[in-house]
Amino acid sequence: MTLMNKLPSLEDVKKQVWYDAQTGVFRSRTGYKHYKPWRIIGNKESKGYLQIKIGKSLYMAHRIAWLYATAEDPIYYGMQVDHIDNNKTNNTFTNLRLVTNKQNCENRTLNSRNKTGHRGIYKRGNSFVAEICHNYKRIKIGSFAKIEDACQAVEQKRKQLFTHSEEKTA
Repeated sequence: MTLMNKLPSLEDVKKQVWYDAQTGVFRSRTGYKHYKPWRIIGNKESKGYLQIKIGKSLYMAHRIAWLYATAEDPIYYGMQVDHIDNNKTNNTFTNLRLVTNKQNCENRTLNSRNKTGHRGIYKRGNSFVAEICHNYKRIKIGSFAKIEDACQAVEQKRKQLFTHSEEKTA
């Protein structure tokens, strides 16, 4: 089952699911066997996103939330739905935005292997190396003696190249 498949019609979604845009909670409109209607629905998948079953297919909850609130399937426009705060389970409508794949990659969280605590900075010997990825290419910014200088250099490069920098989303 692919989760990036075309979304069902809004009418079909609203028959089975109710979405509260302020809380991001999904509820079932229908009962099934021992499940009662109006129960909270959605399960975490392996990457931490919530998914919802509609009919016989699974869909990402944030995509269903976007469809429910706007009546538009982002895939139709070649767009993706991004979680502004990087919380994969926060599906409140104010936390969702339409972005290109490039913009979605710009809003990534810190890599779990990062030991400096700063995105785009790693330690090599006694210096801190600053680099970013842009359009699928790694861009080395430079080596710095202080981590603060490396952070500043990365931030300046992001403002120059990225369309969704941290300041624009806050």
